Amino acid sequence: MCIRDRSTWDQQSMANQSQEEREVQDSYQKLNKEHVAQVMHFYDIGEDKRQHELVLETLKNTGAERRAWRLHNGILVEMTVKEAIPDLENAVKNLEIKSKEAEAASKKTEEQMKALEAKYEGIIAAAKQVKPEEKKAEIEAKPGDKSTGLLAQLLIKFQYENCLLYTSD
Repeated sequence: MCIRDRSTWDQQSMANQSQEEREVQDSYQKLNKEHVAQVMHFYDIGEDKRQHELVLETLKNTGAERRAWRLHNGILVEMTVKEAIPDLENAVKNLEIKSKEAEAASKKTEEQMKALEAKYEGIIAAAKQVKPEEKKAEIEAKPGDKSTGLLAQLLIKFQYENCLLYTSD
């Protein structure tokens, strides 16, 4: 009777352990997806900032009384270049602030991932392994493929580089 009780206890213990492993893997994968989304958001903000700076540079070389149009909340607004420049400068400053916030959020998530990695090394190693269907999708849509957009290419490149880092350990 003691052997059967111990056997039952071992099975329950293994079930609880595998449940904990799944929870750790799920939370790690969730953090990883969140981190990728944050990095993509950071790149999007940087691209918007560069575009605003390009327009600002172009407008500074034009006459102050020339007409300019700006799309604001889906409405095209007419103004002069003199009126548009301060708006663009303010937009660039706001995008810089958003960029710093996005970078800080990304670093925080990365730190959480590293903490999980340090605490659960063996479990996280299993979570990092690339699934065959994910690897096939990466091969089918390699960075530089003309059929995918720039953001999709960046995401694929980021995931591909992370997979190489994970498998080289």
